[in-house]
Amino acid sequence: MFFKYLILLSLGSCILSLDDRRAELLTKDLIYRINKALIFFERNYELVNVDGLFGIRAAQGAFLNFKYKQLDPKLNLTLTSLTMRLSTLSKKIYDNLSRLPVDYVSNFELLINKPFIPKLKIRNGLSRNKIFFIEKFYKSQNQEFNEKFSDLCYSNILKKKNVDFQCLDYFTIDSASGYYLTHQLLFFIIADYTGYFSNTKEKLIEFLSHNSDRNLAIFLNNERNDFKTGLFKYYCNSIYIESDYLYKTYENANDFPQDLFIEQLFLCGSLGFSEFLKPKWLKLIFSFQNKNGCFNEKANEFDSNIEYLDFNEILDMIILRSSKTNERSKRYDSIMEDFCSAHETGLALAFFSLFLKSLI
Repeated sequence: MFFKYLILLSLGSCILSLDDRRAELLTKDLIYRINKALIFFERNYELVNVDGLFGIRAAQGAFLNFKYKQLDPKLNLTLTSLTMRLSTLSKKIYDNLSRLPVDYVSNFELLINKPFIPKLKIRNGLSRNKIFFIEKFYKSQNQEFNEKFSDLCYSNILKKKNVDFQCLDYFTIDSASGYYLTHQLLFFIIADYTGYFSNTKEKLIEFLSHNSDRNLAIFLNNERNDFKTGLFKYYCNSIYIESDYLYKTYENANDFPQDLFIEQLFLCGSLGFSEFLKPKWLKLIFSFQNKNGCFNEKANEFDSNIEYLDFNEILDMIILRSSKTNERSKRYDSIMEDFCSAHETGLALAFFSLFLKSLI
């Protein structure tokens, strides 16, 4: 199994170079689906939680980085419209959450009170030493992810600007996979985003000096990049092996970890790792979106013939929509429409926006 997967990885690791026609079709599809997800959130904004808002803020951050002056006027107007709607939607959700007597909201204030744009952008890609990470992947033990402890460590950075060795131990353990692994990466993204990375780095170096047998310590000792780049490379290399394995062993959407897969692609893609921006991975995520624009961990497919839709009609529809963003749906009891996940839909919106930015 190990060697079979190694062959599959070598065949599929290259990044596709898109011709103009394929890029245009993907751009059209992305804009259409971003609009659908936005409409869903606009109709259900009162039920969006902190996780969903984080995804929307990340999408907002991607849109703020578009180079509008270089675009076709109608496309420019469409992106401007989507940017304005993201801003309006984010404020509505943020104001709604701020009224709730929940510590969870205040704990993550710095991640949801403005557009989320990671500080670091890595340009030189993943490490070429794939064997190291493939072996690590097959030795992983599916350790249980402790979300409460993870959130406590995040809160310590976000509110107290503090990192303790217990958190560093938790976020550098070798055998993490799945959400445990993505949240290890997110811990250091948050440290960098909040301006607390230099202090975190000092404590991490001290911690690893006493735990030199950890995979992270071994990798960093042999890494030629600066410490921060090497750190993020380590986690995204590990995540890439898992994402690639998930894609290549995909059988059906109902049994596939959709939310995790999207989280993996967004987090590492947002750091500049273009290896995560594969059209074939994107199209798999397209198949998870339902007719209302949201994601619910089930098999969904709509508008499979979208390539035959007129691009200008899609742009006109979105521009017109910008004048109708005050629509409000009835309040649902405790679940979103179609049993949809705010977390998965927010992540997909963020990833779609990130991918669109890479195309135009």
